[in-house]
Amino acid sequence: MGGAFFDYYIAIDWSAKNWPTPARPSKDAIWAWISEIRSNTVTAKYFRTREDCYNFIEKFIFDSHKNGKKVLVWFDFAFWYPSWFNNILWIDFWWCNILDLVSEKIEDEWNFNNRFEVASEINSICWKMQGPFWWHPHRREYDHLIPTKSVYPFQKWKKSVNEFRYVDKGQVSKGIQSIWKICYTASVWGQTLMWLPYLKKLKDSRIWKEIDIWPFDTGFNFKWWKTLIVEIWPWIMTIDWQFHDEIKDKAQVKTVANFMKKVDASGRMWEILWNDFDFPKWLDDIISKEEWWIFWADFNILLK
Repeated sequence: MGGAFFDYYIAIDWSAKNWPTPARPSKDAIWAWISEIRSNTVTAKYFRTREDCYNFIEKFIFDSHKNGKKVLVWFDFAFWYPSWFNNILWIDFWWCNILDLVSEKIEDEWNFNNRFEVASEINSICWKMQGPFWWHPHRREYDHLIPTKSVYPFQKWKKSVNEFRYVDKGQVSKGIQSIWKICYTASVWGQTLMWLPYLKKLKDSRIWKEIDIWPFDTGFNFKWWKTLIVEIWPWIMTIDWQFHDEIKDKAQVKTVANFMKKVDASGRMWEILWNDFDFPKWLDDIISKEEWWIFWADFNILLK
């Protein structure tokens, strides 16, 4: 199987920042880098708010579909949580249930958000405990959110949830952070909490039926689509030397977008998206239906 699957590649560097970023492009902000398969045309986008970025993405995908183009979109946060979290919350498993739970509680007006209050409230559902979410800004207090790391595996009665997903465990030595950390550097779940309301909005949008999220919608089997959304951890890839002098966030999205384009152009994209590993069914179900996977992560880490 060869040839490129996509026409456009969009790499998004997301942020959970609690205020609009400066009008002048800056670090720790939201960036997008759009690369096109059939030309050297590249476009850098800088967004001051998550709402601005979401509106851009929805319109870009809609316009691309209208013109018969296919899109690969990358985001730099955990798409979901370690397995059994739904059991801790006493929610029947279906990702939409937790998506709805978070989306109805999160407020995000002009980038000012209430993620710490929501994390504390969700922790309280875990039988009035302070976890699994952890960390909050100095000099603030929350009933069920602590400023230090929680203890894992987090347990409620005879149920427990791990600190990392299966895919994250293979990246710990490379510096990947706890998935439950919600503020300060590499606040994985802080960014995820601030994405879920927009995922809900995307799910309710005009373009949802033409979007697949890998591997949740596709499994590790081949499938045609118009737009594919994937998760990636930027530090899996070394920043391209030609971007070293740029803002780190911008350099990361440039590196990833260019990398995805080169892989697809070489005809190797299917090797990454449809790895034929003979996982036990229980593990395949956890990865593809509950925890999901990081694009470009080594599948062999689960075999060690």
